[in-house]
Amino acid sequence: MYPFPTTLWDSCVWTWSGSCTFLVILIGVLIYFARRCAVSGIAGFLWAIVTCTLMFALLLASPWNMFRGGTLWTPTLLLVTVVVAVVGHVWQQRVSWKNGKPARVGAFLGWVVAILFLGLNSPKLDGAREAAPRTQCKNNLKQLGLSLHTYHDVFSSFPAAAGTKPPVSWRVLLSPYLDKNNILSRYDVGAEWDSETNWPLQAERRPMFECPSRPISVDDQQRFLTSYLAIAGPGTVFDGAEGKTIRDIRDGTTNTLMIAEACGTNVIWTDPRDQLVDQVPLSINAPGSAPGQSPGLMSSYHLGGAQALLADGSVRFVSQNIDPVVLNSLITRSGGETISEWW
Repeated sequence: MYPFPTTLWDSCVWTWSGSCTFLVILIGVLIYFARRCAVSGIAGFLWAIVTCTLMFALLLASPWNMFRGGTLWTPTLLLVTVVVAVVGHVWQQRVSWKNGKPARVGAFLGWVVAILFLGLNSPKLDGAREAAPRTQCKNNLKQLGLSLHTYHDVFSSFPAAAGTKPPVSWRVLLSPYLDKNNILSRYDVGAEWDSETNWPLQAERRPMFECPSRPISVDDQQRFLTSYLAIAGPGTVFDGAEGKTIRDIRDGTTNTLMIAEACGTNVIWTDPRDQLVDQVPLSINAPGSAPGQSPGLMSSYHLGGAQALLADGSVRFVSQNIDPVVLNSLITRSGGETISEWW
């Protein structure tokens, strides 16, 4: 079993990007620069500064911090950068000594300045990098909540998870209320979701169904994978073939979960498939059978838990250490449980 989110060493995804090309070119420039200018302490100073700055830039450009896990290209390129920096530094000292103009002092000062800069700024920037995607993810769920309530105002009930025949996902049914790009008008409701007519829509990228912290949101056929699934099945708001009304939520809309992050699943956004509470473990970030997969009710790349939409339209962060009894109470719409403060 693999932990979720995927750890650094469990990941096996390699992606060549513009940053890779930039790194290769910059390393070549640095080597040329060092060879031409390795006659004074300035060369060693600049080598250290530029190399550490490159490492810092790659950390900021990575999908998420390398120490939290992710794709291999960022940490591998950082390792290459470190190796090149060390080898270049040693080689530079040797050439400089031969010329009678050692670069030791300049290089030492360059490393000190660069490392201090990284040490003082990295924690702050890492926190900012986590806060921004988490806020965007929260806004996505709020938008979904607003659209669900707009749908309720129009049809006097929430949509069923997949109540028609053939089944149509609630994500498709909400399209007219999410943005101007009305997918529903191009979707053949009389055909299966994976039919030839509906196949092209699977590649449509839907930002409101994508958590920014998720590193990969498409499968090997470039079909868009949703980051959010409905909590469906017996006793939930998405129970059965007919949509439920607010009056059906007897436990109170502030105590009932509707939609949750499920980044550990590979569900195509038009697929009428959701998290069935009687078929998945009632846990958050449960380990999976493959890197990047989690079979639990919720799974997220945010540290410590997952975000979920409540029936009142609010969004809460659910800790992965939540009491399973409380979590079970939150997914039912009329279980009659007494729920203490849980967030």
